[in-house]
Amino acid sequence: MTKKENDGNHEYIEIWEDLVKIGDLTKALFLCTFLAFTFALTIGEMIGQSLFLGLIGALTGFIISSIWISPKRDVD
Repeated sequence: MTKKENDGNHEYIEIWEDLVKIGDLTKALFLCTFLAFTFALTIGEMIGQSLFLGLIGALTGFIISSIWISPKRDVD
């Protein structure tokens, strides 16, 4: 994982040979982590399926963040 500068004022990091904005990555990680813990610890303790609901929370966070954060790449 290396830091790179691109477009003058936007800072990107390279993850798996792809450039990612640090702010967008932080938002997505926070959202997925928050929903996974929320589903697992609050709802999962009531029902008794905390691992399954934690995975559902992480998947829900992934879907929301993929809709919320638009791609920055133009493919021709």
